[in-house]
Amino acid sequence: MQFSRTILIAALAWAAAFSTGCATIGHDARNQAVLIQSSPPGADIALNGKVVGQTPMYVLIPRAKHPKLTLSRDGVSKDLPVKTKYRWGASFFSNFVFYIGAPIGWLVDYATGSAWNPQDPPPVSFEETVDDELPPINSVAIAPPSAESLELSNAAIPVLREAIGERQSLFGYKLLPYDETLPQFLHRGFDFDGSASEDETRFLYQALNAQGVWHSTFIRDGDSMKLQAQLEDTRTRSIADEIDIMLDPSDERSKAFAQGFHLVTLPNAVTFSLSTQYFSYDRPNSSSITLQAADTNVWWQKGLQYLSAISITNLPEYRPDRAGRWLVNFIPILRVSRRDLVANGETQIEGQNFTRWLGAIGYGPEIGYQVGKHYFYFDLDLNATWTDISWTQRGQDFSTTRTGFQTSLEFGYLYSISDIWSVRLFASSFPENSEAWREALNKTSMGAIGSQAEGAANNSTAGLSIGFNFEPFLVRTFREKIRKAPMPPPTPYQASR
Repeated sequence: MQFSRTILIAALAWAAAFSTGCATIGHDARNQAVLIQSSPPGADIALNGKVVGQTPMYVLIPRAKHPKLTLSRDGVSKDLPVKTKYRWGASFFSNFVFYIGAPIGWLVDYATGSAWNPQDPPPVSFEETVDDELPPINSVAIAPPSAESLELSNAAIPVLREAIGERQSLFGYKLLPYDETLPQFLHRGFDFDGSASEDETRFLYQALNAQGVWHSTFIRDGDSMKLQAQLEDTRTRSIADEIDIMLDPSDERSKAFAQGFHLVTLPNAVTFSLSTQYFSYDRPNSSSITLQAADTNVWWQKGLQYLSAISITNLPEYRPDRAGRWLVNFIPILRVSRRDLVANGETQIEGQNFTRWLGAIGYGPEIGYQVGKHYFYFDLDLNATWTDISWTQRGQDFSTTRTGFQTSLEFGYLYSISDIWSVRLFASSFPENSEAWREALNKTSMGAIGSQAEGAANNSTAGLSIGFNFEPFLVRTFREKIRKAPMPPPTPYQASR
């Protein structure tokens, strides 16, 4: 019951936070990047009377039902109405999920204009007998190469820059510094293991103000590796150039590292959970026995009453500039817990003290949503457990030990303070070993519980945990060696132009 109330309160707080207009508080809620074109190109684009650039280019247009622009060329001006579509996903359905707050959300989105999504208008024609060919690409950015790991993606950059450098001399464009443009790519969802949505791509191209972007992908064919790169013209979204860079298959270091760290999710952090726990032994036809934290005067035991568990697990990679994305991983966890408990709810065992040790090794799926430093997740783990319960009765020491398999559930919110430290708010349900508790309670109650009686031992927890990521100390040195190791030079490549 206590755990159910915790879930209900969290759900209501979540709904309240979003009931003021989902499209209004969403990512880039007030603007949309729209591609403005003219024939011939080179027309001035005015937004609210201010010239923001020349066609073709992406322009940030405030969301409204009837936004307007003005295009001018050689003294001729033309109004450009921009059509809009209702944002069914971001406004209607997102607000509808929260039901009670939906009318408020719809009203806020409509009043602020956030409910409308501007569309690309058709090119504006200026009737002139001039060459309408697009100006050549004069600035280019490099997107993070798509690869099996971050290390392999980073290792590809110098190889890609070397090959692109030869194309620069042919086409004469400026290559924007990768380190300067990378944060913008990451912020919009472009990364070594994923690409951005169409809307995010538009915002990115508008912010970069580059006419071309090199996209590249590692391709494996048996033992050979190839880096396939394409230059996309951001104004027309067409491919302007291509390069195939063949890599030396004898270079096994990067391949082995990429495969090993991509296929296996390794523990990378230790967490210390500070929480309140609700223990109970529930019987179908009788009252439940509760197990509450016992008072103690021993300082280290008193500390353990607040430290519910120490765990070794895997935390998502620290990427503060990352755009929102869903993650699905299989997460390992090693958990150790010690609790001093006192029983209530049965006359024969009222006030009896127990010491419970729990060790668990678990593995299971984790579904999470990560945006910047924030991570919302849900875990479902299958755990192999070891439980030891000890107690003193009539001057004698007793104990019982059991092993088994238990399924645990947990949902929570994690905030990454840095690449080393994080904090997490969570609520979880971890079934205790019912056989161990049945035996302990039956012995202390002189058989009143019944050795064959049905019953389930439960452990519901809500609290805060502090995570320490030890990966930087154990793995970073190895990763730096991989990053700095020279990749083999590319073999002669073939390009489409």
